[in-house]
Amino acid sequence: MTTKTPHFQPEKTKDRWFVAVKTGNGPDSHIGDFDTEADAERWIATKVKYWPGRES
Repeated sequence: MTTKTPHFQPEKTKDRWFVAVKTGNGPDSHIGDFDTEADAERWIATKVKYWPGRES
């Protein structure tokens, strides 16, 4: 099953945050190296509109 548009969500490694990009096609992409979940959420709120293939 494929996802029509990418889904972005903050995820945490041991001590850092990143944005997971889930498309349903292949492995997830990881963006950033953020100190906090809020920083990752801020990236999503401000930068996701520029993601290629993202519907406005």
